[in-house]
Amino acid sequence: MITIHDGWAKGRFSGHPMNAVNGGQLFANYEYVQLADYNSEMPYLFNPSWSRRQKHQWILERFVEKLLGATADFPNVVYEVMNEGEWYDQNALRAFQQHFLRFIEERTELPIMVNAPSLRAEAAATAVSLHEPVWDSSTDAVEAYRHYVDAYDDSPQKPVVFSEPVPEYQGGAASRDALMRLMWGTLLAGSGFFVQNDLSWRAIPGEPDLIFDIEGHASRFFAARTNIDHYSPCEEYSSTGVCLGLSGQEYIVYAQSGDTFAMDLTAFSGSVTVRFYNPRTGQYHPGTSTISGGSQQTITKPDSGDWICVFQAAN
Repeated sequence: MITIHDGWAKGRFSGHPMNAVNGGQLFANYEYVQLADYNSEMPYLFNPSWSRRQKHQWILERFVEKLLGATADFPNVVYEVMNEGEWYDQNALRAFQQHFLRFIEERTELPIMVNAPSLRAEAAATAVSLHEPVWDSSTDAVEAYRHYVDAYDDSPQKPVVFSEPVPEYQGGAASRDALMRLMWGTLLAGSGFFVQNDLSWRAIPGEPDLIFDIEGHASRFFAARTNIDHYSPCEEYSSTGVCLGLSGQEYIVYAQSGDTFAMDLTAFSGSVTVRFYNPRTGQYHPGTSTISGGSQQTITKPDSGDWICVFQAAN
């Protein structure tokens, strides 16, 4: 994920390259989102007689064009427009976002996200990126799951991605477990999730950065399901309160604590296979059990730790 434009100028404008004292065209941080023409692009050739806004817009457009030229050939890139821009004038910000969403869309078919407080976004955006909920070492999967399930009740126009888990992860088992639960709760609510890997995330020196392994395990788990886009949150089927599934075919449950939990398998007409996936190791627990569908069942976990429990209709 590459952020194009960022709200960090709110507190660090003195060192911003667009600041006039550093050779830019801005005299105040709020001027960053002020363009000369939100509906049109600047001519390709620079004109020294242009206004401050025209020069600023031209510089931003040439920068974005150069960035796209260097990165748009990679298949795994997602662009995000205006990270943390909530402090700008919102009318100017929205017009700014619309301008650069269109600008990017015309130059690449790669996904484009817009960072917005609402699930609704402009037509050019592929998805909406959010930074909530704020987490700490006690955060569980249910909290993240409920946040996104409740948000989706508003019938969003766009898919949602949790693009920046706040606060920053800085290593340690407790924080890593909380971020793992935050990730799986978000994913099983039908949303996307990124673990940041930038210079502001300072993991403990010398300690393996296992959180990125954990993110990879989750990515491979979902990549193995070719029809995952048809799944939907269905927490009513599991006492854990975190469940994504396709009724009568497969349920994916996050079971965080306790030795057992209850499952409603009445939608399954026959036998159901049960497998347990370890979110820390990316490995399935040895063996697969088969239970009867069509009723309520009490499920026993391999142990009282965190497990992903997969229920599938037996062939």
